[in-house]
Amino acid sequence: MSQELIAATYSTLGSHSPERIESAARAGQRPSALKTSGMSTNWEGGSAVEREIVSARELEQLTGTKASTWRYWASIGQGPPSFKLGRRRVWKKSSVLTWLAEQETATLGREG
Repeated sequence: MSQELIAATYSTLGSHSPERIESAARAGQRPSALKTSGMSTNWEGGSAVEREIVSARELEQLTGTKASTWRYWASIGQGPPSFKLGRRRVWKKSSVLTWLAEQETATLGREG
């Protein structure tokens, strides 16, 4: 884990040491696993890392497309790029938003 990311995460977690954060990251835990209060994983709240990484459930809330569909697309190599974080399949928010914009452009191009 980069020192820059540790510092950014440390600043949002306050009382947790960089060593504890790095240890949790090596164990595949998200910063929220450190049992801090008030951390949110929605699109606006949470740490900088949590705002950039989204789950299939969060994508379902955003788009209305079922979480299982997002996971299926990832398994067959369709949809926005995703990756495994520990045992979880996750997406970078920026990649998802770019992919959604591309889908909109492609759809509007066919309709026009």
